[in-house]
Amino acid sequence: MVKAVRLHWPNHKAISGSCDGTLKLWNTERSTCTQTFEHGEEVWAVDVDWISSTALSGSMDASICYWNLKSGACLGTLVGHTDAVSCLALRWSEGQALSASWDKTVRLWGLPNAVCLAVLQNGHAVTTMSVDWVHRTALAGSPEAMRLWNFETQICEQVLDGHLDVERKDSATSPTTPVSVGHDEAVSFLVMNSPESFFSD
Repeated sequence: MVKAVRLHWPNHKAISGSCDGTLKLWNTERSTCTQTFEHGEEVWAVDVDWISSTALSGSMDASICYWNLKSGACLGTLVGHTDAVSCLALRWSEGQALSASWDKTVRLWGLPNAVCLAVLQNGHAVTTMSVDWVHRTALAGSPEAMRLWNFETQICEQVLDGHLDVERKDSATSPTTPVSVGHDEAVSFLVMNSPESFFSD
């Protein structure tokens, strides 16, 4: 089962991570696999910096590997999570990466030295994450809520319950009033255009 994909359409490239424990680089124009990287355990998360030809893969065994896509070499392993890695965000130009996990943390890493710079205690398992590197913010989704983190200050700036619409009887106002009470299942997808604008599913 393919768990994560990233696409670079201008260069006809894609990368995928799978439960077979591999990361695969694809030529989408020719529909061919050009390279296979052996992570080992099931790969649940992937991110790529196409300019530097560098990729991250996160696994159910809590490990994170980063790769040189040209040489195929594993450049290092990020160790610190204690449960499956669910989300990754790579910013090679700044020498940093963010990871999120079922161990209820979001971690900021320094690359290429594989140093953990910060651990954000999310309180609940993180199932999805969207990162705004310009504003140094990350939106982490979990089964209970979404949390907006400033990973520079390591402060949770907002807790968002979601957008499940229900009707509440309120005789003082209208017969039915829409109320935002939050998702009733794990948040599985997030996009953040800026710290003031989110989309979740």
